Amino acid sequence: KDKDPFSFDIDWDDILFGDQSKEREVTKTRYGFIDVNGIEQIPCQYDAVTDFKNFLSVVTFNELKGVINTKGDVIVSLEYDDILFLSDTLFKVKKNNLWGVLSITDGIIIPLTYLSIGGISENLIAVKIPEEKSEDSCTNTNVRRRPRPISLSLTRRNRLETTPEPKGKWGFVNLNNDIVIDCKYSDVHVFCEGLAAVKESTWKYIDTKSNEIICLPASVSKVTDFCDGMAKITFLHGEREQEHVLLTTGCLLIDNINIQLDFDSITYIEGFHEGLAKVMYGSKWGFVNENGEMVIKD
Repeated sequence: KDKDPFSFDIDWDDILFGDQSKEREVTKTRYGFIDVNGIEQIPCQYDAVTDFKNFLSVVTFNELKGVINTKGDVIVSLEYDDILFLSDTLFKVKKNNLWGVLSITDGIIIPLTYLSIGGISENLIAVKIPEEKSEDSCTNTNVRRRPRPISLSLTRRNRLETTPEPKGKWGFVNLNNDIVIDCKYSDVHVFCEGLAAVKESTWKYIDTKSNEIICLPASVSKVTDFCDGMAKITFLHGEREQEHVLLTTGCLLIDNINIQLDFDSITYIEGFHEGLAKVMYGSKWGFVNENGEMVIKD
């Protein structure tokens, strides 16, 4: 019997999964830059690029990053696992799972010895070191010194694997990598208006000389940086959250009322109603007046 001219022998495995014996050609997307007239100024030769900031762009090729200028000149060689803008002229750079700081004009100014690097403000940079080294390698004394380098040797394959960030402690160094504030905090924010939020056992605000200016109770779960003399802090009690405005004086601004509280005893406060605010002191509830005085106790 003649074969039906409209029937076909189809190898569905080859269609759905491809012929595994044949090497398939993969076209890789490349990126470059054009000007406002659509004329190519920097060839499409990079795996990824960022927008220009201060005439500089972070580019990626073969999973390594560097920095170019608007002429396409390589300003920072493509040798780093990650590069992030820190300021107009400073970059956070990562290699072998360790971070440092690179200056466009001066090269590496903070060696790649840190687990992580935060932001910069008032010429202080937040840095993180391993927890077990925090006591002996990042303790501030009258003598300035630099943290001892951390030696890690990893293969390129290891660096690409996703692993949890090691536990560590945060502190602050200056642009010379001198320790200014001890590496003893579990979390830190950058300095704003002369104060930085840091967390040891509880959140507090310190100045650039490491003096504790405002100490908050353990019930404060979230804080923000100061802006125009105000920061937002969040009190947590069970599943209840209550946000309030904190002033640089240490007072709370609640319903347009400045109130000074003793955070050693009062750990939670709600809004004012008829001149009284509900507060928690220890494990009990009570009410304070607009002067922060306890007037009703449970």
